[in-house]
Amino acid sequence: MASVKAFITKPAVFCSALFAAACSSSPIQGPSITAVQDSLESDATPESLAMCPSSPNCVSSQATDGATRVDAFQLNGASPADFQRSLASAVEADGGVVKDLRDGYLWATYTSSVFRFVDDIEWLYHPGFEVFDVRSASRVGYSDLGVNAKRVERLRKVLNP
Repeated sequence: MASVKAFITKPAVFCSALFAAACSSSPIQGPSITAVQDSLESDATPESLAMCPSSPNCVSSQATDGATRVDAFQLNGASPADFQRSLASAVEADGGVVKDLRDGYLWATYTSSVFRFVDDIEWLYHPGFEVFDVRSASRVGYSDLGVNAKRVERLRKVLNP
């Protein structure tokens, strides 16, 4: 009887360990800029957006490859502050939630309606170029089926009709 109990216990332990290992993978959390994560209570200013991972669930204006590259947002004569206010309004009207808004930086999240997946989208102003760089990425999953790229372009059309 002891051997049957040991046999039943070992697979249970193995399955428990396997389940714990599968659940322990840590998806990207919050904004891509480490400085911003560390400075939500301070006045630190981020200098760049994180690079996109190799998985096809992210787009960025700072990316160097064509698959993840999108254009930065042009100010088109607006002041950076006015553009940023318009950007925050456009994000909220589009269903996003602004999480951090400071001089030259905006971070927002979008949550999918069915599976409740969270995507992060960020903009960072670059004064020398008069643009806001953008990065939009899914926190989990391998492919986003183009959702982040479509969102960036949808917001671009609202801001630059």
